[in-house]
Amino acid sequence: MEKLLSGALSLPVDWIVLGIVAIWVILKGSRGFYNSLMPFLITLIAIPCALFVVLLFREQATEAAYNWLLKELLQRMDLSAVRSLNAAQITEQLRRLLPEVVMNIAGKMELDLGAFVSDSVRALGLGAGGEAIAADAAGALLRPITAGAVRLLLFFCSFFALKLIFGGVARIARLSFSLPGFAVVDRVFGMLLGLLESSVVLFLLFWLMQYLLPDKFALLQANSRILTALFGK
Repeated sequence: MEKLLSGALSLPVDWIVLGIVAIWVILKGSRGFYNSLMPFLITLIAIPCALFVVLLFREQATEAAYNWLLKELLQRMDLSAVRSLNAAQITEQLRRLLPEVVMNIAGKMELDLGAFVSDSVRALGLGAGGEAIAADAAGALLRPITAGAVRLLLFFCSFFALKLIFGGVARIARLSFSLPGFAVVDRVFGMLLGLLESSVVLFLLFWLMQYLLPDKFALLQANSRILTALFGK
């Protein structure tokens, strides 16, 4: 592997960089400016629109999903076995009763089941039984998990739906670029866009490399006028 890497680094770096740029330019030129730019713009527009959808519907969607999930969860748990009023014992029993996937998600989100049980003990008071405390704690634990899952689901569903809608509109608008007068201009600007994109991507890659792999970058730079001009000696 070291020999292969050393052999690759000994190649003329500038020719490799220019070759990558040329391939990128040709690919973008063949696709045209419109077809190259629109997917990027659609993604750029769909992200804030999807976030706006999440802001609009997260509360209603979370509440509906939470109520359904809590009902399903409690039906699958035998809370009648939870008789103790000791918070530590209730916590231990809940760990065994709650589905493994819920406990795994709670662990990833750094949610402490014991804290929810303690809060439920204080909130429900001395008259509450262990079953009621366990149900209240399980529901409290489930709420932040449901909220996070609903927001992610809302975002991705709305994002991909918006991309499909915007993509359909873009395909209709693309018909005007197939006209003879626009076709040449479309390809030329596509090549220019490819030149810009490839230059930015390569610059960022080499910029990261000089910090992450300074020795390898120095070796590349020593054999490259382009890298020397961009980043100095």
